[in-house]
Amino acid sequence: MDSAITVKGQATIPKPVREHGLKPSDRVKFFIVVAERAWVLERAYRLRTTEITGAIERLQQADLLVVEHEQQVFTALAALRAGLGAFADALTHALNVRAGSSCTTALDRKALRLPGFVPL
Repeated sequence: MDSAITVKGQATIPKPVREHGLKPSDRVKFFIVVAERAWVLERAYRLRTTEITGAIERLQQADLLVVEHEQQVFTALAALRAGLGAFADALTHALNVRAGSSCTTALDRKALRLPGFVPL
């Protein structure tokens, strides 16, 4: 579902979302899935690693956004920059470690290049 930004910098809430009971003055939170964004930038837009890391870093620096698990995002960016594997895989492992896991299992051979991954 798309949403447009007006010339005044305001977001247009799509009609199907508004029809779920939103009223004027209701507060709305926007969530951006960083792992999905990295995947789309790589696969759909064919951006280079430096362009993807730059885009994610700009998200982290935006005053308007709060990036959850910022340290884990930073760790995943470092793995991507080092050519160790995909951002989403590195982020998944960093979040697993944060949750107390010692390793992350995977079937994906590329993910197994990342430290902390073990074959399933």
